This record gives sequence, structure tokens and C-alpha cells, in this order.
Amino acid sequence: MSHVFISYSRTDVDAANAFAALLRTSGHSVFIDYQSIAPGEDFPERLAREIEKSDMLLYLVSAASVDSRWVKSEVQYAFNHRKQIIVVRLDLTPLPRTLFFLTMTDYVEATYWNTSSTLRPETVEKLSRALSLTPNPAPAPPSPSPATKPGLVVARIGPADFRSIGDAIKKAPEGSTIYVKPGLYRESITLNKPVELIGDGPREDIVIEVTQGNCLRMSTDYAIVRGLTLRQRSGAEAENTAVYVPQGRLVLEDCDLTSDSVACLETKGGGSDPIVRRCRIFNGNQGGIFVHEYGRGTYEDCQVFGNGLAGIEAKVNANPVIRRCQIYDNRGSGIFVHTEGAGSFEDCEIHANLFHGVNIRNQGNPTLRGCTITRNEEYGVRAHDGAKGTVTNCDLRDNGWGTWHIDDSSNVTRRDNQE
Repeated sequence: MSHVFISYSRTDVDAANAFAALLRTSGHSVFIDYQSIAPGEDFPERLAREIEKSDMLLYLVSAASVDSRWVKSEVQYAFNHRKQIIVVRLDLTPLPRTLFFLTMTDYVEATYWNTSSTLRPETVEKLSRALSLTPNPAPAPPSPSPATKPGLVVARIGPADFRSIGDAIKKAPEGSTIYVKPGLYRESITLNKPVELIGDGPREDIVIEVTQGNCLRMSTDYAIVRGLTLRQRSGAEAENTAVYVPQGRLVLEDCDLTSDSVACLETKGGGSDPIVRRCRIFNGNQGGIFVHEYGRGTYEDCQVFGNGLAGIEAKVNANPVIRRCQIYDNRGSGIFVHTEGAGSFEDCEIHANLFHGVNIRNQGNPTLRGCTITRNEEYGVRAHDGAKGTVTNCDLRDNGWGTWHIDDSSNVTRRDNQE
């Protein structure tokens, strides 16, 4: 039998005890810190020694544990020592970016744990299967394709569980994975429970198109959408976006977003904190990405181009994080931060926009680091009407009207830029 190290937050001690009891009943030995470390013992040294001695680490993921520096260091130490790591989700908290390597480990779903519960039978079964593996295996291969991973299937024609994405979401249990086959789906989707919505095929062949409302509206705390084309077609007089995130953490990956109404993607309100990766966001009638009214979110490795006004707009205390995005060929400025908006823009390419690379006004206060802001028709950075901001380590050469235009009412910190 195996020796198992349980890594957890003290907030989740009841869950840790339940798993420890299950493992011991099954014949495994268990290390759980508060039961196993004597008073006065060197705590970090003992943890390291126990991880080295263990066959595997059981990582209990929760809102508390992902913020725990002790848990993070334990999991990283186990990974560095090539220990088998079994992830158990106690709630729908996503893994932090620094622990994304865990997507290559064994995974056990135990969501909606509460202190009055016993372990769910399916959780016990999955954990038992995981623990039957040979200790310390070679790194696992990439996650299986949708064709081999269990889930519900939506298709317009052919074998499927549902013909409508909306029906699939309505009837799916929370935590389900829903695979969408190629086809044109003319329906407005509301994500009102935690599910994964995954395109099963080339994203350009899996199209959600609407003429009223949003293609996708986030109405739950957490959901994943991947590999779809989302087209909003309600016209310039309407006020709809392809994707609307007024709350929760939507993980949106590898999607194409267009809109002939307002913007392609709108994040709005203090409860909205999406993660958007590797998406193409283009041909928005008024803009590409709107982050408004305390909206947040992390937007990485996206292409934002060909939009009617700004590529990305942040206003009214919005504070997005934009990393490694290409923002180009927009018919306004590449980035427009105003009306007390903020945001962090890191390692982005902002070029060939019709107005300025970056336009800041009315107490806007962004931070730009390591960006390439070149070949825009007007200024690289324009700051006016009480603008603020910080621009460091950026390439600001070859803009049509020059590098800077900062009026007397504005104060922009500039360091180590190429001009």
C-alpha cells in the first residue's frame, strides 16, 4: 500500500480527516500535519521529509487552499520530486496559474463538500481507482480528447444527447461537461450553473449565432467555455455583445467573438472576473473588449483587431489584466482607458490602429509594461483631461504623430522606454 501526504488548508480540516480515514481504512498510511508533527519539531523540514518519503500527495483544492503559501509550496515540492499528485476539488475554485502543471495529474471531483457530509460514493470510487495506480508513474500524457472523455453531446444532426445547447445546460447536473459538435446553433445561451461547454471539432465549424440578446451570458459563479465561434448579429442599433460577463469567473478559451452591435465581449460589475485566453476578438461594431464599472478579468494571448472603435476599453473603476495580447487594426485607439478606469497591460503588441496606440483621459490610470506600441496612425500614447498612468520598458517608435501627447492636466510616469 501507499504512503499518502495530504496537502490542505486548515479551513478544510474536516475534509482532510474524512479522506485520511478513508485511506487508512483501505490500508494506506497517511501523513496529515496536525496529527503527525510533534510540538517544537522543525515544521518545514518535517514536511519536506514526509513528501520525499511519500508515494503520492493528495491535494485538496478549495478557495482557501489555493491562497495558502504552505499548500502551494507542498504541491510544488512534490511535483519537483516527481511524486504522483492526485487533485481533489472540494469546490469549483479553479487552479491558480502557478499550479497549471496539475492538469497533467490524476483528478478526482469532490465538489460541494460540506462539513456535515460523508464522502460521495463516486468520489470514493474515483479516489480508489487513482490510488490503485503504481506510485510515482511517468508524467501523464495530455488530457484525452473530447471523443474519449465522458460528457453530454449536443449535435444538430447525428447521434447526440441533445439538439440544443440550452436544453443540455438545463438538464445537465452541475459540474457536467457538454460537448458541442459542428453546426450552426441559433440560440442565446445562459450559463446558470457550473458546467464546461467544449467545442468538439474546428471552432470555425461550431457557431452560436443570435440576432437578439447575447450569444453567451454568464449567470453563475464559475464555468468553462472552449473552442466555439460566437457571432452576435442584432445590428448597430441594438446594444448587445457576443459574450456578457456581469458576474463570476468565466474561463473562455480558444474562441472567436464578433458582434455587429456593440462590442464582442463585455465584462461589467465588481463580481465579474473572467479568464480569457487565446481568443480572436474582432469586427465588433463599437469595440472589441469592454471592461466597465468595476469589472476585472485576466485576458491573455488574444488577438483583438478590426473593431469599430477601441480594441480594449476600460472605464469607471474597471481594472483588467491584459497580457501578451495583439491589439491592431482597430478603427479607434488600440487601448482606451478613461473615467477612472485602470488596468495592467503587459507585453502586448499595440500597432496599426487608426487613432492612438493608447488613449488615456478623465482620470484614467493604466500601467503598461514591456509593450510594443508602434505604427499607430496618431500618437503612441495620448494623455489628456486629467489622465494618469505608468509606461515602462515599452517600444514607442514609429507612430504617425509622434511618441507622446501629454497635456498640462495629466501626469504619466515614463521610464526606460524606447522612443
